[in-house]
Amino acid sequence: MPSPGALAAASPDRLLPELLPWLLVLLGVVAASAIVIYLVRRSLGTEDDVPDDGFTLHGLRQMHARGDLTDDEFERAKTALVDRTRGTTSENSADADAGTNGPPDASAPRAGST
Repeated sequence: MPSPGALAAASPDRLLPELLPWLLVLLGVVAASAIVIYLVRRSLGTEDDVPDDGFTLHGLRQMHARGDLTDDEFERAKTALVDRTRGTTSENSADADAGTNGPPDASAPRAGST
């Protein structure tokens, strides 16, 4: 392999034949790397492969459409999800309506408890 100084001193018509094999090797390495990255990402799957547990509005709608939730259950779950997303709860809303800012009453039943 010629030294870098020899390549710089070489005539332009000799430069291409000496560099072309290395450019092709570099192109092959880049192409092989892209293929490996594509295959790894494909084997890891997508978000669509994740089981839907109903903790998204889309998931709740699907559960309601399948009949897993009644209309009332769907509305309560949707309201709770929206409140949680906004950073509020129905207890906070009730406190605001009542004009109190203290903690919720410990004897009061909590949402989701039976």
